[in-house]
Amino acid sequence: MNIGESAAGIFSWLAAAIVMVGLPVIILSSQNDKLQQTNWQQLTTELVTEVANTGELTQDRVAAYESALSASGVAVDIEMEIKVLDENPGKKTTQANYTKYGENTYYSIYDTQVDDLLSKDGKIRMNEGWIFIVKAKNASPTLAQDLDLVGSNDTYTYSAQASATVTTNAGY
Repeated sequence: MNIGESAAGIFSWLAAAIVMVGLPVIILSSQNDKLQQTNWQQLTTELVTEVANTGELTQDRVAAYESALSASGVAVDIEMEIKVLDENPGKKTTQANYTKYGENTYYSIYDTQVDDLLSKDGKIRMNEGWIFIVKAKNASPTLAQDLDLVGSNDTYTYSAQASATVTTNAGY
């Protein structure tokens, strides 16, 4: 056997090993991403639905949600927003008709403010008509992103978003 034949044989065995081991790893990691995406969406929807039905967001519930998402093995970026219904039917408008009542409006409490309120009181009580919004995405690459040889790894793979209107008065 000469050197050319042995080099071709080694290359053939190496190529076969890559196909037999590497391809299944890539396929399985891609399927895992799809399953985790579904799981993240379900967890996010459950959190939002629970808060909408009870009118209360607790620090413990947020910690459990973060922990459940982190179980996927990637860093998590979570954004929460609460749209507070400002019901002030006696608010005057700046139009010429000074007897006209204003419309209800919403103002937003964003992520850092939500964190501050939770750390202060341990919970946020909401009123009927408020809107609770949660967005989550992975902040570190997944295995499928690391193994992706042709794609771009600068985007997130897992993402979930849910929002609901609070249906009960629990608060202020």
